[in-house]
Amino acid sequence: MNEGEQAQTISPTLEVDWHKKGDILERTVGRLFSIPENIMSATPLAFLDDSKRENIGALEEKYKDIPFQGQVKVYLNHSSFFDQMKRLFSSERRTSILYRGTLGLLETVGLTLWGKLARLNAYNAATESVQIYHPEKAIAISKIESAKIFSDTEHPTLLAIAQWLPFVNTVIAWKSRKEALKRLGNDSIEEQNKANKILSSRVGSDIGRDIAAYIGGVGLGQIILSAASLPWLGALAGYISARNRNPELNKITTSKASAEQT
Repeated sequence: MNEGEQAQTISPTLEVDWHKKGDILERTVGRLFSIPENIMSATPLAFLDDSKRENIGALEEKYKDIPFQGQVKVYLNHSSFFDQMKRLFSSERRTSILYRGTLGLLETVGLTLWGKLARLNAYNAATESVQIYHPEKAIAISKIESAKIFSDTEHPTLLAIAQWLPFVNTVIAWKSRKEALKRLGNDSIEEQNKANKILSSRVGSDIGRDIAAYIGGVGLGQIILSAASLPWLGALAGYISARNRNPELNKITTSKASAEQT
């Protein structure tokens, strides 16, 4: 393994695989297609950056003593289609082979291929893997918390099927955000504040997408308008709510930033 790659076992049930750079699609088209998602995450310039090697240490600090059912693997910046297919049909997976051969296969192909084209940050329940491109560790932690939700359930196949229904993924994202902020509780106030804004914006955009999916039967123009606008409005609402939810955090952060400028 060269200096642009690093594989590390954080715990017996959690591994991290970091690549300095992704493939050509991830580095070109993927960056452009990821711009809207990064704007809705309150990190408009994140499309220019990648997940840093230092994030491995941050994840090890947070999860070295946290057990998972199954074997979870986190891919930072790149994962190969072959690796994902191999994980999908491994006997180590907790979801049923019937699910993995049908909906799980669709999920894996979609998240792997479209994931490269849009640099998606996501957890795949069928392969028990997390794909991360975003440079902020809060995104990685929130997706690992999604993996923890699936790890903690006694019925992973039922939960995996349920996530195809509207609002289920949003509920998972909301719970993951909540647990991620707890996991970041020992970080600096500035880091917690930044994570809160990023994760709240993402949950807001998820809510907007789900609402847009339900505004049907009112004409194609209305559907297109809803699908185009509601995720953005949801992200904005999430960002504003994050700023208002803990005014002391924002007050301290703003005061410190002002002091540094002077």
